[in-house]
Amino acid sequence: MKPASLPGEGGSSSFIFHLSSLLSVGYFVWVTTTILKVDGMNCGNCQRAIVRTLEELPGVSYAAASLPNGQVTIEHDSALSVDADLIHALEGEGYGASRPTAAG
Repeated sequence: MKPASLPGEGGSSSFIFHLSSLLSVGYFVWVTTTILKVDGMNCGNCQRAIVRTLEELPGVSYAAASLPNGQVTIEHDSALSVDADLIHALEGEGYGASRPTAAG
């Protein structure tokens, strides 16, 4: 995880700063973890672009992409819509994204 930045610097570090500020005055934000299957991620540059795209979204505190698994793990504010926010952001960058299907 990136170190916290000062207010106004932007990025996910800014989110972490604001989250800790909200917690200090009595607000609680539910954070959830989502795993998405990503199509079109086939190199390290793709991996970095996917992480950067997601971490720039307000409400996303962490993203990690796995090239061998073709997946990305995202820690985010539970108020974000997986379909409308996370998947849409990746599709906007030219990647296919979906929820993984259950094995069975």
